[in-house]
Amino acid sequence: MALFDRKKSPLDDDGQTSLEMSVDEESSPDGSATASVRSRASGQPPAPPTKALDGPATRIGESVTLEGTLKFKGEARVDGIVRGRIESAGRLFVGHAAEVAAQVHVGNLVLHGAIEGDVTARGAVEIHEDGELRGDLMTPALTVHPGALFFGHCDMGGDE
Repeated sequence: MALFDRKKSPLDDDGQTSLEMSVDEESSPDGSATASVRSRASGQPPAPPTKALDGPATRIGESVTLEGTLKFKGEARVDGIVRGRIESAGRLFVGHAAEVAAQVHVGNLVLHGAIEGDVTARGAVEIHEDGELRGDLMTPALTVHPGALFFGHCDMGGDE
């Protein structure tokens, strides 16, 4: 079950509302996740669960900014902004509008957006024509499509 808590942070000088998120994908046998929303300030009861999305069970939408550590099982798609750290043995898909400033440790990576930070992947990394990676990369398999940008060093586990 995913739980979103709205709260006014004392650091929010512009009057914007902050969002905190925690995702537990083990809530159903098929690995899909559901979300409920509750306001700590108003004490409103949880909203009815939303339907599971097709595709990755974890999704950071274009309007979301997440700061901290993102951990997930299975697949995740990032279309928004993530700052901090991403950890998973699963597959990370970074959409073309995404901006990631993080240390990334994943099983596999498909990159269409931008990552600034070091990336370690146990499996394959694909940087597509609209992808940009600024940081060092460790992976046993790398595909860089024409037009993709990669600024950094790559270690593929071979002899130096």
